[in-house]
Amino acid sequence: MAQWSFDEACEAYGVPHWGAPYFSIGSSGQVCVHPDGDPSHATAMGDLVNKLVEQGFRPPLVLRFPQIIGHRLQLIQSAFDEAIAATDYRGGYQGAYPIKVNQQQRVVGAILEQSSATGLGLEAGSKPELMIAMALQKRSNLILCNGFKDAEYLQTALHAQLLGLDVIVIIERLDELPLLLSLASEAEVRPRIGLRARLRGRGSGKWAASSGDRSKFGLTSAEMLSAVDLLRQNQALDCLHLLHFHAGSQINDLEPLRHSLQEATRLLLELRQLGAHNLDNLDIGGGLAVDYDGSQGNSSLSKTYTLEEYARAAVDEVSSLCDAAGEAHPRLLTEAGRATVAHHSLLVVEVIGEDGTLHQRHLAEPSAPLPTALQQAINEVESPTGSLAQKQNYIESLEQLTSSLFKSGQISLETRAYAESIERLALNKLRLESRQHDAPPMGITELDNHLAETWYANFSLFQSLPDHWAIDHDFPIMPLQRLDERPEHRVHIGDITCDSDGEIRRFVADQRVAGFLPAHQLNDKPYYLGIFLVGAYQEILGDLHNLFGDPDAIEIQVKAGVARVDYHDSGNSIEEVLSQVGYHEEFLMRRIMAAGQAEHEERQLPLAKIRLIAEQYRRDLSGYTYLEPIESREESS
Repeated sequence: MAQWSFDEACEAYGVPHWGAPYFSIGSSGQVCVHPDGDPSHATAMGDLVNKLVEQGFRPPLVLRFPQIIGHRLQLIQSAFDEAIAATDYRGGYQGAYPIKVNQQQRVVGAILEQSSATGLGLEAGSKPELMIAMALQKRSNLILCNGFKDAEYLQTALHAQLLGLDVIVIIERLDELPLLLSLASEAEVRPRIGLRARLRGRGSGKWAASSGDRSKFGLTSAEMLSAVDLLRQNQALDCLHLLHFHAGSQINDLEPLRHSLQEATRLLLELRQLGAHNLDNLDIGGGLAVDYDGSQGNSSLSKTYTLEEYARAAVDEVSSLCDAAGEAHPRLLTEAGRATVAHHSLLVVEVIGEDGTLHQRHLAEPSAPLPTALQQAINEVESPTGSLAQKQNYIESLEQLTSSLFKSGQISLETRAYAESIERLALNKLRLESRQHDAPPMGITELDNHLAETWYANFSLFQSLPDHWAIDHDFPIMPLQRLDERPEHRVHIGDITCDSDGEIRRFVADQRVAGFLPAHQLNDKPYYLGIFLVGAYQEILGDLHNLFGDPDAIEIQVKAGVARVDYHDSGNSIEEVLSQVGYHEEFLMRRIMAAGQAEHEERQLPLAKIRLIAEQYRRDLSGYTYLEPIESREESS
């Protein structure tokens, strides 16, 4: 077993850059979690997962640490508190959690529990989300209503206001405003209204197109004036309390945000001049980024600023313009969903096998003589002399020649396999030799990617990491154990779906994204990988490709380094998943029994065998959609 230093492990997986202050590598060679941000309160993840499996939980596992949510909320609140104190900002700050980022009841509940002292608001983007907020939010606390709205949505919002909640209905399209005013008049309610501005400035990063003058939502300048006229005509201009804009999700640079803040603040001041004297809230939306790849740079998966710099930019830009105009500072609102929940959740998957392509032995030379050209190409590849570039050219020539000769029928399958084994061994040797050179020739540096093995893990990429498949979103991935051993393998990770897209070929390394994951030699012990920062969007966007359902989810509390299970939610059974696509147990069992009866009548299949098949089928319906060890299946039966 080759020893590996702490610094080498940190560099290989980039943990200090994307994991701080919640994840680190411990002296035991395991990933450690410290949900309160204090490394002295750490618990070892490898040991934790082993204990969970012993207790009957089944990988893949979603592990949630609600304490991380509490710590994130404290950091965001503190950053704004410090910025406000430093600039004598008089408008205050209010955070709101957008439910769409993770709607799970345990997650939203933890957010509200952890923010009880500050009274965090909730943002709803649909009728179902509004109904969640209406039921969970405390009286007098804030609910922001975004998204497309029909009469039922607006009536529900007015009912929430009647129940004592601080509801602000944000008008995204101009035709929503007359409908809201009409319904409010019928209900005899003075609504609290916000307007969403369609700013000219664009945000930054992958989602920059969700902002700017071609964005999906928001009112143009002309529509803003029409909204003011309509409010004035209905004696409701005093109901306008908020201006909202969105500069884009995962904003990786502050400069575009500064421009948006300037434009939005000018708009707020103009609306006040037009008579909106109660316009005292500026909602700057989401966009507070998460450093997924640890690069701390302009990558769409990173950010160039700190949380403190983000808060200071918002406070500075708004206060300077308001002060210059002699106007009161508005209360600042943010909808920082991703930055609140991304860190608190990770996915644990178990490696269940490997592709043997790279492990083929040097085959014996075929009994039939080799074609002269092929023998010459093999001799060149096996020659110890030549530069790295020459050796690479020899290998490529052998590959092309072998393929051509086989397709033309000039060599047998046995000869092809022999030539390919030589080619593969030579590529591996070239890869190792290239690492001894500071500047290997172009192309050779990609050999680690090209020669990466494919290891298979028991999970569905489409269910648990849909953003990786859909929008090339990378997440930190690393072994949970054996980090004090040198990883000798370079691997890609394939899931267990039958889709060729179900494979991960990009991995977060030391402040960059690499084409392989360093991994250890598999042995008779389980090998677990952690996929980190998956708390935002992944659970709720996951789909049922190949009918793989939700995995087991476990809520963990860590106190003084001791972890305990606070709550668990069993993953979908096969029956639950099948029912979602219209296959119910009664129907399925009836079809199985009918098939058995037909076989009994036509081929004398014994009735006892039919009952055995039916009983096993019914048991399987209650089983996990993912692969299970044989002993687990025997225990459940």
